[in-house]
Amino acid sequence: MIFLKLKKTNKMNSNLMTGFNGQNGKTLVNNTQSNELCVVENFQVEYASSAGAMVLSVENPSYSHRGTDFAFWKTELGPSPANINDWFHIHTSGHSTTIHGLKPGVVYPFAAAYYGSDKKVPMWSDIVTKTVGD
Repeated sequence: MIFLKLKKTNKMNSNLMTGFNGQNGKTLVNNTQSNELCVVENFQVEYASSAGAMVLSVENPSYSHRGTDFAFWKTELGPSPANINDWFHIHTSGHSTTIHGLKPGVVYPFAAAYYGSDKKVPMWSDIVTKTVGD
C-alpha cells in the first residue's frame, strides 16, 4: 500500500510529492518542475478515411505536457466565437485525434494547444479552416 501527500511549494514553481510506501518502508519523493507551454508545432488537419471525419495532429514537443487540446467550431451554429476557449474541445493524452460527425461540404475552423499541468491559458495554434470531405 502506498500513501501519498501532495504539497504545492513556491520554490521554483515546483510540486513536491512525498509519501511512505508501506510495502518496503521507503519514502517516496518526486520533484516535478512546471514547464512553460509553447505554441503547438506542425498542426495538421487532414481528411479521414470515413465521410464526415477529420484527423487533427500535432508534433510531440520536446518537453513534458499533459496532452493536447483540439478545438473546433460547428459553423452551422453561426459565426465562431473570437475566443477559442468557447469552442468545442477534445482533450487527448496523445498528439492526434479524429473528429467524427461533421457535415461533408461544410467549412470548419480548427485549432490546437498543448495542455499543461499548471492550468495556464493555452497558447492556441493559428486557426486552420478546412472543408470536410465525403
